[in-house]
Amino acid sequence: MISKTKIEFFIGEVVEVATEAFQDSESNNLYSILVKPYNDYNSQNIYCSPANINIKQLPIIGEHVFV
Repeated sequence: MISKTKIEFFIGEVVEVATEAFQDSESNNLYSILVKPYNDYNSQNIYCSPANINIKQLPIIGEHVFV
């Protein structure tokens, strides 16, 4: 069976970084960032999490990220 999944990539600017202490209830938000996308069809900020949680550095506010 062929899947009709469409994968899209874009560049965005980091607006906010989740810096709360790790808690069991917020384990899904660990290392998450709020990103303002640089594209025409999506003007809403979105929360993003890293593909690999073994990251050594978190992006800072104002930095560009590949989503």
